Amino acid sequence: MSEKAPLVVATPVLAEGTTKVQVTAPATLTAGYTFDAEHNGIPFVVRVPAGGVTEGQVFTTSFSPTVHTAITTGRWIDGLCDCFNHPLTCIMVCCGCSLCVVGQVLTRLKRSWLGFPAVGDEHMVTFRNILILAVVDICVIMLFPGKTYALDPVTKEMVQSNNASDLDDKINRAVSFLSWIYMLYLIVNARFATRTKYGIEEEHCAGCEDVVCAACCPACTICLLARQT
Repeated sequence: MSEKAPLVVATPVLAEGTTKVQVTAPATLTAGYTFDAEHNGIPFVVRVPAGGVTEGQVFTTSFSPTVHTAITTGRWIDGLCDCFNHPLTCIMVCCGCSLCVVGQVLTRLKRSWLGFPAVGDEHMVTFRNILILAVVDICVIMLFPGKTYALDPVTKEMVQSNNASDLDDKINRAVSFLSWIYMLYLIVNARFATRTKYGIEEEHCAGCEDVVCAACCPACTICLLARQT
């Protein structure tokens, strides 16, 4: 059984064998309850010893690092621009796999491919559906290329450099715009769902922080959501 508590910073103590640290109880807790603490930037779970503890009481416990705990509750795991804290995710986003990464995030958040809370096991097909949409989007854009222009070395004027028709260009622009709107919507939805799940309050642009982050820096926002979830 566990009870959410504010982040607690552990202080090392001298002890032979296993690493021991001292922590301060964030609240009055009975034996068996757990809360999250941090030692040298590494998260770990503290289990309240027999007899329980009172708020402010300092006690010694073993330091057992964990890979990922609820220590991120109430705050982001790191900053918006700390993309390289997880290089693989950063590379995937930079290589054009943003939609796939968003699909992974929505799956972890148990959301459908439309961003709604999943019903039953609906979230199990979220990534698949988004991947299909991404492939269809790429195929349509390739089948209907937009017009490109280049400088004519003779006339010094901008002329069309490919054979795309007006219809091709219109379809390409429409699909690209709809894809951007869909991506923006999913990022905003995923960021809101992440903040709700981890109890993270808006710090800037109250009321529209999710939209601002998604619109102004979608790549960094996607990377942050992937690291957080």
